[in-house]
Amino acid sequence: LDLRGYQKELSEKALEGHNTVICAPTNSGKTYVALNIARNHLDKKKEGKVLFIVSTVNLVQQQTERFKLYLQDKYIVKDISGSNGCDIPLSGLLGSSHVVVLTAQVMLCILVNALKDGSLQLSSVSLLVFDECHHTQKDHPYNKIMENYMTLRLQPAHSMPTPQIVGLTASLGVGKAKNTLEAQHHILEVCANMDAQHVVTVQDETNLEELRLHVGTPQRTVHSVTCDRTDVFESVIGKAMEQVELYVKGTPVDTDMPPSGKDYSSQQYRHWCETLYTQGIKQSNRYLVTYAEQLRVYNVALTIKDATRSKDAMAHLSNYFNHLDEDRFTVVDRKLKKIYEKAITEAIQLHGEPRNPKLVKLQELLLDYHKGETESGLDHAKGILFSKTRESTIALEKWIKETPELSQELMPLRLVGNSDGRGGMTQREQEEVIAKFRAGSECNIIIATTVAEEGLDIDDCSYVIRYDMMGNEISSVQSRGRVRTKTGGQYSVVVGQTSGALVREQRNLYRESLMADAIARVQKMDTEKRRKQVEALQRLTARERMSRDSRKRGLKSTFDASDVTLNCRKCHVFICQAHEIKRVRDSYHVTIADDFSERVDTEEIPPEHVKVFDGFMFNKKMKCKKCAEPLGAMVNYKGMELPCIKIAQFQVAIMRNGRREFATYKQWKKVPFEVEDMDFCELLELKLC
Repeated sequence: LDLRGYQKELSEKALEGHNTVICAPTNSGKTYVALNIARNHLDKKKEGKVLFIVSTVNLVQQQTERFKLYLQDKYIVKDISGSNGCDIPLSGLLGSSHVVVLTAQVMLCILVNALKDGSLQLSSVSLLVFDECHHTQKDHPYNKIMENYMTLRLQPAHSMPTPQIVGLTASLGVGKAKNTLEAQHHILEVCANMDAQHVVTVQDETNLEELRLHVGTPQRTVHSVTCDRTDVFESVIGKAMEQVELYVKGTPVDTDMPPSGKDYSSQQYRHWCETLYTQGIKQSNRYLVTYAEQLRVYNVALTIKDATRSKDAMAHLSNYFNHLDEDRFTVVDRKLKKIYEKAITEAIQLHGEPRNPKLVKLQELLLDYHKGETESGLDHAKGILFSKTRESTIALEKWIKETPELSQELMPLRLVGNSDGRGGMTQREQEEVIAKFRAGSECNIIIATTVAEEGLDIDDCSYVIRYDMMGNEISSVQSRGRVRTKTGGQYSVVVGQTSGALVREQRNLYRESLMADAIARVQKMDTEKRRKQVEALQRLTARERMSRDSRKRGLKSTFDASDVTLNCRKCHVFICQAHEIKRVRDSYHVTIADDFSERVDTEEIPPEHVKVFDGFMFNKKMKCKKCAEPLGAMVNYKGMELPCIKIAQFQVAIMRNGRREFATYKQWKKVPFEVEDMDFCELLELKLC
C-alpha cells in the first residue's frame, strides 16, 4: 500500500492504537486508510483478528475484494453474507482467518448468540472497523454492537481486553442541532458511542492541497420545477378515494377523519391511512383494515403519478387489485373492486398523457449528461438516479425504456434493498447489478433507493441525480459522493417547487458547514476535558440503557403468554397461542403449535430469491388460509422445517380483567409477554414427541 500524504495523516492516531473516528470526503480513499490500519495492526499482533463491518449487504463483496487484493499475500480474508452465513460460524472463521468482512446485522445476531452460548468472546477480536460509522446511534445495529462492547468495558471487575475501535465516515452529521454548540454535542455523542477520544480529519495544509487535487468536487445544481396540480388523473383517483372514505365514515372508528386539504398524495394522508389500519386491527374490523389498505394503495399510486406518469400509477393499482384473491372476497371487497374498476376505466378514457414537468427536466439532464460526454470524446457517461421508493424506481426504469430518445442512450437497471416486501432484491441480485454497472456494457445508469447512497465505489460514475426526494445532510453528502470522476462530474437535484425539498437541500448545505465547525471545535478541545465529556456521556447512556432494559423486563411480565392469542391482522381469524411461540437463537420466533398448518397456506419461494441467514433458510412464504394475508415464512433450520412468524402481521389479543383487548406490535421486543428461549435439541425433542 502506497498511501498519499493525507491518507497517512488520517491513519496516525489509529496506528498508535487509539480508538478513532476518521472523517474524510467521499472518494478520498478511506478504505485504503482502513486497509493500512488493519495490515499494520496484524503485523504487530501475532494473534490479531480484524472485523470489518459494513452497513449494507451490497458492500460485503466490494470490501472483501479490496481486503483480499491488498492483504491476501500475507493474511487470510473471508466474509459472511446471506449466501454463506450458515456454512461456518464466526468463531470458526476467526480461527481460520485474520480478517472477516460482514454486515452489522449479521454481526449483531452472531454476537448476541455467541456471547450467550460462550462460543465467542468479544476479546477474541482485536480490531473492529465500522464503515459509515455515523450510523452508530439509537437502534442501528452499529450502536447495538457498541452497546455490547460498552457493557463489557464498563464492568467494574472487567479484565479482558477489548478490541480497538476505528470508524470511517464522510459525514458525522449534526443530528437536530441548530447551532455550533449543539452540533459539537452531537459529535461528542458519536465519539461516546464509538468509545473514541479522537476525531481525525485532514488538517495539514500540504495534505489538504493534495486532498483537493485527488478528490473531485462535483458541480452541484438544484432544479426546482413548477408542477401543474390540476391533473385529471388525480381528480379521478381522488373521487374513488372519497367513495372509500364514505365507507370509513359509516364505520365506528376511534380516530380523526383524514387531514384537511384533501391532498391525497401527501405523507400526512399516508400516516392517517396507517393509523386507520392499526385501528381496524385493534377493533377486529376487517372492513376498516381493507378500507385503510386500499386508501394506502391509492396514495402510493398518486405519489408515483406525481413523480412519473399516469400509466405507471395505473400499473401499480392494477398490480395490487389483480393479485387479490376473489375467492376470498367479502361483500365489501366486491364493492371496493367496483370503485377501482370504474376509476381505472375513466382514467383509461382520458385523452393523452399529461406532461410531467419533473420528468421533462430529468430527461433534459440525462440527455445532456450522456450525449454531452459522447460528443466531447470522453468515455460514455455512467450515473446513479436516486428515487424515493421501490415503486418509483420501477416506474422510472419503465419510463426510460419506453422513451425513444432515452432508450437509445441509456441501459437502466434497478438497485433496491433486500428487506421484506414486493420488489426487494437479494444480495446476489444486488451484486449482479453492481457488477454490470461497473462493466458498463449492459448498464450505464442505476435507478436506486437509498441502499446505493453509501460506500458504492464505481470509479467512472460521472453523475448523480436525486429525483424528487428529500434527505438530511448525511444523505446529501453520501449520494453526492457516488460521483467518482477526477474531473468532478455532476450532482443534480430535481424537485417540485412546493415539495419542501428545495428548502431541505439548502438546509443541508448549512448543516454541512455546521458539522465542519463542530468537528474543528472538538479537535481543539483540551484532551482531558474532551475525555471527561465523552466518559460522562457514556455513563449517562449506560444509565439510560439500564433504565430502558428494566422497563422492557417490566413490560414482558405484564401478561402471561397463556392469556394472549395471535390472530391474522386482516381477517382476525385465530392463528396460534402466544405460549406456543418459542425464540430460537435470540432472534427467530417460531410456533410449535401442532395444528398450525391447518390455518396457513404456504408457497414456495423461487430458488434465486431464497434467503439464508444465520443458519436459517427462508424457503416458503406463509399466508393466512382464510384471507391470504402474509404471516411470515417457513424456514429450514438444521433440516427441521419451522414456521417463523412476523409479529407485525398479527393482531395480538390480550385477556385483561375478563375482557379481551387488541393491539399491534411492529417488533417482538415490544410485546408485553415473555417468549421462552429454546435451543435446537429442545425443538427436535418436541418435534419427535
